[in-house]
Amino acid sequence: MEEKKIKKRIMTGIKPTNKLHLGNYIGAIKQIQEMQNNPDLEIFLFVPDLHSLTDEYNSIYDVMKAYIGICGEDITYYVQSQHKAIPYIAWILSCCTPYGELKRMTQFKSKTCSKTCLEINEIENSINSGYLYYPILMAADILSIDADIVPVGIDQKQHIELTRDICSHFKKKFKKDIFKKPQAMIAKAIKIMSLQDASKKMSKSDENSMATIFLNDSAEIVERKIRRAKTDSEKMPDNVVDIRENRPEIYNLCLIYREISGKDSFNEIETLFKGKNISEFKIELIVKLNLFLSEIQKKMNTVTMENINQILQKDYEKVSRIIENKLKIIENIVFQKVFEKV
Repeated sequence: MEEKKIKKRIMTGIKPTNKLHLGNYIGAIKQIQEMQNNPDLEIFLFVPDLHSLTDEYNSIYDVMKAYIGICGEDITYYVQSQHKAIPYIAWILSCCTPYGELKRMTQFKSKTCSKTCLEINEIENSINSGYLYYPILMAADILSIDADIVPVGIDQKQHIELTRDICSHFKKKFKKDIFKKPQAMIAKAIKIMSLQDASKKMSKSDENSMATIFLNDSAEIVERKIRRAKTDSEKMPDNVVDIRENRPEIYNLCLIYREISGKDSFNEIETLFKGKNISEFKIELIVKLNLFLSEIQKKMNTVTMENINQILQKDYEKVSRIIENKLKIIENIVFQKVFEKV
């Protein structure tokens, strides 16, 4: 009898802090779609709503509509806050994690970097401690579900390294090795930048409403945003790759065109538009982008709140069984150790 092959478990999520945008799709959701074609992978896709409490919390509805509408139901879905064992595990992990390691995390350091002592004091009194401790909650997300692989951008790789270190800290403190050390899957280096400032990533929270293409933008709004997208006065390039550094705004628009067209290169752009005015290229980009978004919106609009609840309910038991089993193992080790000292 042939032995059944064990699938690698992938876990990933998007914070529900605002409407999803084109950068979310190209940088994250599209990668999930591609991974679905790999029979050796088991995908767990969750909404990390507890993480979003550091910012402005929003409904999980838009995120779940996009997940289910675009990726379908052949994935295990769950919402972080529905599994109370996760923050419980995070607390236990925090008691194994040196404070200094959290302070050295790049994203936390960036909030106080190059500031005066007075400014640092003001910042420390204004930001909530969730910004410092959320990497431990992220570690609990990963370790509680026994994830083998976590897709992340290069800026999040440090958090996976911390998670691996926390596994070692737990083993050192409690003399038991119970966690899988996850591997980071560095996402393709596809960053969609702001339409108004190509030095910044496209963002949900950009104050400039013309900077971001949201997945539910109407055709009229998309046209307005692309027409007003910052560019230069030169003609379209012969070679798109060559302009990545010195013409980042044009490169960004070309990158959007390539990604929504499902192409692996810029050949189509170079063939059709080299030497032409940027306005001609923008017209075609608007057409393609609106066709692309209309298909996504159709898929998202087929998903109702009832669908979401049914799918979450269907997957809840499976996810809960994994997480609760991990918690039971942790408790047996941690509290047996405590009782030995009483």
